[in-house]
Amino acid sequence: MIAGVSVTAAGAGGVAAYNQWRNPAVRAQPTDFEKTGDAEMPFRLKPNLAKLRLEAIRGETGESEKGEWDDARMRQMAMRNYYGEQTAPLRQQLVRTAAQEALRWKSTLPAALRQRNGVAEPVAGALAGPGKAWVNLGPTDANYESNGVEYLQVDSGRPTGIEVDPTNPDIVYSATSGGGLWKTFNFGAKNPTWYPVTEGIGNLAIGALAMDHANPQVLFLGLGDAFDTAGGQVIKTTNGGSTWSAPVQVSGQYPAGTLGYTTPIPVDAARFRSLAVDPANSNLVLAGTDIGLFRSTDAGATWALVDLPNASPSAEEVWSVAYTGQVGGVSRWVVSGVDLGTGVGDIWLSTDAGASFTSRSNVAGGVPAVTGGAGRIDVAAGSAKADPATTVLYAQVASLPGDAGVDIWRSTDGGQTWVSAWGTLRNPTLVTPWGSNYCDTQDVQHGQAWYNQAIAVDPRDDKRVVMGGNYCSIRTLDGLAASPVWENISHWLPAGAGGTTAEGRLAYVHADWHTIRIATSKNVFGTPVTMVIAGTDGGLFVSRDAFTPGPIDDTTVTWDFPNRGIVSHLFYNLGTGDTAMGTQAVVFGGLQDNGTRFRDSASQPTTFNQVVGGDGFGAAVAETPGDSVYWGSLYYTSSTVCDPDHSDCNRGENWYYYGPTDDYPSLICPGDNVANQFITRLQPARAATAATGPGVYTVTDLGVWRYRGDPFAAGAGSWEMLGNPADTTTAGACAPGGAVNRNLGVAATQDGLIGVALSGGRFRVTSNCTLTTPASQCTWTRTNPMGADLNGNGTVDASERMTSTSSIDFPPGPVAGKQPGDVFVVASVTPSTADGAPVPDALGRLFITENRGATWRPLKGNGTSDLPNLPIDVVRYDPSDLSNQTLYVGNALGVYRTTDGGQTWERFGQGLPMVSVRDIVVSKTGSFVRVATFGRGLWEIYPSATAEKGVNGNGDFDRNLVIDFNDVLAAANRTGTSPATTSQPYYDWNMDLTGTVNGIDDADLAAVLTHVGGRP
Repeated sequence: MIAGVSVTAAGAGGVAAYNQWRNPAVRAQPTDFEKTGDAEMPFRLKPNLAKLRLEAIRGETGESEKGEWDDARMRQMAMRNYYGEQTAPLRQQLVRTAAQEALRWKSTLPAALRQRNGVAEPVAGALAGPGKAWVNLGPTDANYESNGVEYLQVDSGRPTGIEVDPTNPDIVYSATSGGGLWKTFNFGAKNPTWYPVTEGIGNLAIGALAMDHANPQVLFLGLGDAFDTAGGQVIKTTNGGSTWSAPVQVSGQYPAGTLGYTTPIPVDAARFRSLAVDPANSNLVLAGTDIGLFRSTDAGATWALVDLPNASPSAEEVWSVAYTGQVGGVSRWVVSGVDLGTGVGDIWLSTDAGASFTSRSNVAGGVPAVTGGAGRIDVAAGSAKADPATTVLYAQVASLPGDAGVDIWRSTDGGQTWVSAWGTLRNPTLVTPWGSNYCDTQDVQHGQAWYNQAIAVDPRDDKRVVMGGNYCSIRTLDGLAASPVWENISHWLPAGAGGTTAEGRLAYVHADWHTIRIATSKNVFGTPVTMVIAGTDGGLFVSRDAFTPGPIDDTTVTWDFPNRGIVSHLFYNLGTGDTAMGTQAVVFGGLQDNGTRFRDSASQPTTFNQVVGGDGFGAAVAETPGDSVYWGSLYYTSSTVCDPDHSDCNRGENWYYYGPTDDYPSLICPGDNVANQFITRLQPARAATAATGPGVYTVTDLGVWRYRGDPFAAGAGSWEMLGNPADTTTAGACAPGGAVNRNLGVAATQDGLIGVALSGGRFRVTSNCTLTTPASQCTWTRTNPMGADLNGNGTVDASERMTSTSSIDFPPGPVAGKQPGDVFVVASVTPSTADGAPVPDALGRLFITENRGATWRPLKGNGTSDLPNLPIDVVRYDPSDLSNQTLYVGNALGVYRTTDGGQTWERFGQGLPMVSVRDIVVSKTGSFVRVATFGRGLWEIYPSATAEKGVNGNGDFDRNLVIDFNDVLAAANRTGTSPATTSQPYYDWNMDLTGTVNGIDDADLAAVLTHVGGRP
């Protein structure tokens, strides 16, 4: 239990671990992981380190400023384990399917921009009103963000590229890692108005953006983020984002001899790091990717690989591409990257328009030596000179393992020769709150140099440079000096002493820099102003005084946050109240990079405040009449909890850590750990009643855990593991056969039905585990692996089964001839079948069982209107449909619904972008559906608002089988509504009890009143 409203202080070991965790030099590194030999989950954080990480995020340092942190390396490995390696066939299948679905459902997709006077502008008018279409809940704004202390900031999802129209600096584009491309026409405003311009392209994970500055209406996008969702294609617009070309796969081949192969090696790009268009030749485009440098000479229509020379014939990973000028119409380029065989970084130079390159390593005057070797390198060029041999470049250099920034290089001859420009740091931060003066050197990348590096040169002054890393950014005004002077100009958490220098507190900019664009605009007097626009894990930040000489504090170098209205947050899960409980205004969720966000109020429905920092994951509203508990989380089964009955959960200080490892630090199952639970899973007990009290469930690697009641109440209990740990059979508490838990699902209408997704393609279910059942008496059934005997040979072959389980749900109504727990649906995010082949369309990734998982039947459709054959993150029954015919599925392209038990499927609703949907919650009454997307925030739709009743409703709005005050109130509030109603409360056919007209009137209210106290 939680004692009162405070958390028991961590012991000395926890504090020490926390201090180490906060030290930027000890973020997770590749050596922290071990290979499992399992194709499904190939990596595992070493168990002792998982324990350390858990202790770390739970400790208290006593500092005036504390905060939760994310860890990009652990997140990256966790995603690879959960989703598997994104194979080329899967990526190509997504491209094909997205094109087909975009054409098929074109009328339901958001409107594109239109052309007017040669400029792409928003289409006049709006989508159908609320209730008739998906409505975006945001986040569009925040009143504050809490991460130990409060900040009056607004952020958005991670940008990966920024472009400014050279003919109009008010037109700015921001590419994002999961939310597509955004455009504004008034960037100079305090709060620019932003428009998404890629809602229908099918993969909103943008890795790189490039503008043709000779024609700013032409832009190229590289689909496939450097760290998250893969892609590998380039698309192009010639009208500022109004329309887009078909995606072109970027492919090529390495010559024989590469990596020891005796024949050429064909390769497909999957992730983009950079794109660049030749300013003097619009047909020439270069792309830096995860598998090499590619070149197009026909404006992106076709691509060829350019092999970069290196010491050991190997493939390359290219991070940056810089233009240095042209001679006789032939452009010159500098690119940076790493040898994929050794990880050693290098810089290459081209004098023939990118057709070939020479290495600047191990040559006289080339790149400086780095002790231990250089890793990732990012280069940036100043303005291209008439003589490219005089163009100035700078490079930000990481260590070989990527755990520190080790040098800054400079070239004044177009990349031919390089020297160190490390220089000195004039204004280091003063105190050591976390075991390291983490902004006391030019190493701004710290422990995540492989992830967060960004550098840019002022095109009007080669001496002025800005670099960003994880917590801080620095500038120099004299970059051409023999020993440049660098200065801190921003900090992630400046409110405490950690962000203070001798000159005062630094201005806030979110952690983890990824891209910088420096451009020129004009102030109200027409005077040129240099804009430094930064893209970080917290969105966009812009400074118009970043190069102002003199002392630096948050009044002399200021940063604005033009993020309001950019809905590009990366949500994992969603917690929501319910219309049946009268709590539908409650919405919160867990976000990558941006913590746990809580909706401010019903009057500010798209404003979400950060109440917990770091990475947020699971979220759950556990509620019964008169008692509610809100649960959030960080990583490794570290739950956070707030009591809304006694505290304001819209305040960060009212959320406390409380998970199974608080009550059982050593856990219970032999060998149990949280090493595979970077994504904390939470599910509420939606069938809970006033008699049982609220409940919530989570998992460790081997155990399933329940918390009953309110942890803040006097006499509150503790977390309980479900099952008998002494029973070593598959019926016992601990996951059997070397499997680990991946996710869980809880029935919405029947208490005691719980399912767990296991590794190996199996599931575990229990049907005798009500909230009042003693935990040790719950028993489990393990299923056979997902799959079906398609070829009729009597066995489910490797080509007919799959792993990578993702979701499980139970039908809300009874099934004739079956016991609870016999029937359920499951899904998979697998990239392939068990033999590594593409998943056949006849199989799909959604299955139903009617015998507790002994056998499975595909639920992809009957061939007339099938579910797209793509990985599925979530499947949910509509709990109000007791005939069990209505299900919702969330996949990479949105939400799909069936109303005939899976025979046919349709992409559901109007206005939802083609975006990855990670979580779905359907209200108990079926009145609303809310979804969490990985890149476009939260959305909701009211299916019953426009559904004609067909048959008379029964008046039981909250579906509790009793006509009570809640039902009377629902009928009274909806009197006068019909399917044409466009404002809340919406029409709900279940409250339409009488007559033949689709509308709720006094006769319907009277019918409800007649049955008060009775059954519907």
